[in-house]
Amino acid sequence: MTENSGATIVLQLTAAAMGEPATRNALETLLRAAGADGVRYHPAERALAATDVLDAVAHGFGVTTADLCGRTRTQTVCEARQGYALLARQLTDLSLGEMATACGGRSPSGMLYNLGVAEMRVRHAHDFRRKCQSAAALLSRELAA
Repeated sequence: MTENSGATIVLQLTAAAMGEPATRNALETLLRAAGADGVRYHPAERALAATDVLDAVAHGFGVTTADLCGRTRTQTVCEARQGYALLARQLTDLSLGEMATACGGRSPSGMLYNLGVAEMRVRHAHDFRRKCQSAAALLSRELAA
């Protein structure tokens, strides 16, 4: 994993919030703006697994992975599932079906619904965006280790 992975996650979350694509050129611009002259983007050497994202989201949202994968439907757990859908979609190559299966056998259509709600919430709800960024930062540190 390169030191640029944290910037990749920040760019992806920022791009999602702005409704714009996260491109390689945009990442290199972000890195240069942060004072990293002459750097080039290098993709991560280790891919994230669904369990990595579930663990980070559980920590970032203050719930357990059992809650995320279970039948609980409290607002806090539902928000965490939406955060999982957003981060898993942006940071992994998992299909909606794979994301749903990893999250307790949910349906792909339910995961698509959670993703749509999460994309709206990350733009308008500061607390939700902060929790997603916290989970993304944890994933970045985990990959860097």
